[in-house]
Amino acid sequence: MSEAAEKVDDLAADESSDFGVLTIKNQKGDDDFIKNGEPVRVEVWSPGSKEGQRALRKAGLAAAARQVRLYRGELDKRDADNAEQERIAKLVGFTKSISRNYPHAPEEIYKRPKMGWFTKQVEEFISKDENFLQAPSES
Repeated sequence: MSEAAEKVDDLAADESSDFGVLTIKNQKGDDDFIKNGEPVRVEVWSPGSKEGQRALRKAGLAAAARQVRLYRGELDKRDADNAEQERIAKLVGFTKSISRNYPHAPEEIYKRPKMGWFTKQVEEFISKDENFLQAPSES
């Protein structure tokens, strides 16, 4: 194997995994959120995954377009609502799955202000690189 190919292989070992698993805490944050006798878990795409990159790009483009309108003095009364919809779409894009014991669509959860305790956990999970570490390989 060439030296360049070995360096690429070395980089692959240092990449983050494509997704992480978040165990949701209850509203108080002091114990797991249990439904049907099992903790509710959310599989979340990492920001470095193809799906995570897509969610970030979409959110970034929408925010940039809003910023351009603002600089031009084109105020849109719906900007706050649009920003919230974009935030929800970003979270949906990052959500790989929600455990079967909580059979609700991600959008239905994230769009409800009173589910903020759930949504905030997903947002915080996405923001921490250590949640997407690869399992060490056996050498």
